[in-house]
Amino acid sequence: MRLNAAITTLLIADADHDNDFETRNAIYDGLRVGRYRIDTKLVVDLYAACPKPLRQRLVASSVFGYLEPGTFERRFLETFRSKGLAARERRDLTDSLHTFLWRHPERLDRFAPLILNLMRGSGWNRVRGLYMARLLSSMDERDREIVKRSLGNRMPEIRMSAHNLLFWWLKRKSELSPDLGAFCMSPEVREIADDRYKRDPNVDVQTCAYYFLKAREPRAGHKPPKGMPVPPPRRKRRKRA
Repeated sequence: MRLNAAITTLLIADADHDNDFETRNAIYDGLRVGRYRIDTKLVVDLYAACPKPLRQRLVASSVFGYLEPGTFERRFLETFRSKGLAARERRDLTDSLHTFLWRHPERLDRFAPLILNLMRGSGWNRVRGLYMARLLSSMDERDREIVKRSLGNRMPEIRMSAHNLLFWWLKRKSELSPDLGAFCMSPEVREIADDRYKRDPNVDVQTCAYYFLKAREPRAGHKPPKGMPVPPPRRKRRKRA
């Protein structure tokens, strides 16, 4: 019980990701294998006791996404709909929503409009919406057009997010609606991505386009763009004695 509370407190305190990447991964690895669990009672009690600014920080932490559906949804929406929130504050709250929907995909329909509204926005709202849209399996023509336009948006983060979205959709191709699957494989989308892969001034955008094209056409022999960031080698896990 004490270990669960300690881990929960540590993750809440690290809502801004101040801990190093490996430390956070090690903590979440322990959650995945059941070495400890999130103390959901502690999270709910903190929510009830916190003043509004601290409550927003708590709801924004990924820990909040570990609450059960009924408990999470009422408190998340209560905070998300609060008056006076800045766009950034409202957007930050969706970190926990992404965690929640990853754990409870059956609840996606209720929050799909929120994700689409973010994606229909501009700037960092669109970046967040494109990131979360990877959870969706269908999308109407209007919103598919937004994704297509985002591939060439002037903001590199939006271009990257749009290509990443297409990549993750291809990874789930068997789960997509026929229209969405056809969109990912359309010649028009392929042409735009190929242009970004060859000519985008931002190497990170080129890299995202490369991975999408590689997933779309695994035998085409696409070469990594020059200057593509090289991922660090995976750390080997020690075998238990």
